[in-house]
Amino acid sequence: MIASQHHTATPLSLDQLAKAGLIVRVHSTVLGGDVLFVSDNVPEAIVQRQELPVYRAHELRKLAVLQPEPRALRRLHEVKRVFKGTIAAVEDRPEDGTKA
Repeated sequence: MIASQHHTATPLSLDQLAKAGLIVRVHSTVLGGDVLFVSDNVPEAIVQRQELPVYRAHELRKLAVLQPEPRALRRLHEVKRVFKGTIAAVEDRPEDGTKA
């Protein structure tokens, strides 16, 4: 089930989203398009049929901790989109690439 961003809904925490069995379409002005926020318990077979980039709740938690700048988020999104990957870990690194 894909929930539309145009419906008024009660906000969910990431912990609630993780268990809610939802696929929510979200428009991101930072990323310049739509993405899907998907509960961790939605079967992978369903997720793989989606045409938009998918961010599972566990990935959103990692991004919430890091709070990347818009430019860094766009770069991460592009890599995820091109390689159809998953955010496994995130580290905050300065622009010169050294460890923080």
